[in-house]
Amino acid sequence: MRSDHQDRTGPSANRAKSSNWVRAAVGGLVVLAGLTTPSTSAHAQTPMIEFIQPSAGFTFVSIRDIADDGTIVAMSYNGSAPTTSPILRYSPGGGRQELAVGSGPRISGDGNVIGFNSASDSLHPNLLYSNGTQHPVPGIIYRGQLQTGGVFTHLNHDGSVAMLQTATSVSDRTAFRWTQSNNAVRLPPIPGGSTWNQTYGMSSDGSIVVGAGAPNSSFPDTPWSWTDGGPSLDTVLDPNGQAIFNGRLTAISGDGTRRYGWYSPDNNAQVPIMITGGVATPIIWDGVLTGGNNAPTGASFDGGVLVGQYGGDSWIWTEATGAMRAAEFFITKGLVVDSEMSFSRIRVSNDGLHFAAETGPTRGVLVTIPAPGAMGSLILAGTLATTRRRRR
Repeated sequence: MRSDHQDRTGPSANRAKSSNWVRAAVGGLVVLAGLTTPSTSAHAQTPMIEFIQPSAGFTFVSIRDIADDGTIVAMSYNGSAPTTSPILRYSPGGGRQELAVGSGPRISGDGNVIGFNSASDSLHPNLLYSNGTQHPVPGIIYRGQLQTGGVFTHLNHDGSVAMLQTATSVSDRTAFRWTQSNNAVRLPPIPGGSTWNQTYGMSSDGSIVVGAGAPNSSFPDTPWSWTDGGPSLDTVLDPNGQAIFNGRLTAISGDGTRRYGWYSPDNNAQVPIMITGGVATPIIWDGVLTGGNNAPTGASFDGGVLVGQYGGDSWIWTEATGAMRAAEFFITKGLVVDSEMSFSRIRVSNDGLHFAAETGPTRGVLVTIPAPGAMGSLILAGTLATTRRRRR
């Protein structure tokens, strides 16, 4: 038995060429102007690996998000973690722009909208549009108080829907959703109520969101999914049809048909799962990902390419290759990469041709691979569908 990816199609490759981003400071914010829809085809046939250095005077680069055409937003920072630091935009082929000083940047799938908290007003997140306008996202009323300080976690394809996170403390977080028509609305609580709620993925059109919640941060996570218009968060069922109370949904395909995560049936081992049509199926990895959790943290539009973490390194899965360490996967695509190079916090674009990660002590990296001949499906528990096995 296979889950069928062959008939799925990703975002159109017939996109207009991107023009230059124009930078201008307005009231401490940056206005980004002169964009059309990015092209996904310009760099798709030539494998490239591009190292992204931190901004002048800074030591590290943190990759924060990737658009459909491989354009990324990142932060330069010093110290142990990025806070308020220079934000940069980098597109395949070397197009780099230093944008502003702020925090928490995210980019829409079409690359035309960037959301972040500016240094001049860190309590109010802003959306910056390609026509040169900016829009502050309003706060929400939570526990009788206006909540500020929300940060973006996801933008949909055209930036018309955003997921944000606000926190009054480490143990009290809430996810809320902004749309152009409805402004900011808190997601419903998990069954029984929740003061801790986190979003981990959103479909490309912004209609489906996945994540996890708990009474507070000391309790096991309860996975959930939510569809636009739903009165409550949907319970996630395990392969036996029982509600999962210890687990997490960690990713969703761009088309929304596949949701990924893990659950712990014995409150000990973590079993990675894929959910299609409301049915959860354990994922059996071969090769490098035997043992451990290894739930996907990112997926292409149709789920034909998956990425995730394995210890301090990253992995990439396709049916043609199986699950491989990122460095070894890139070598199979014609890139000259040290086979021992480690990649962390990996992200994949919707078309499955661009990967962004962090590598070494200071650098970010953007990798472009050629378009594959075909994409496939996961090896699921109880199947003997795949005959190609990767050996170490």
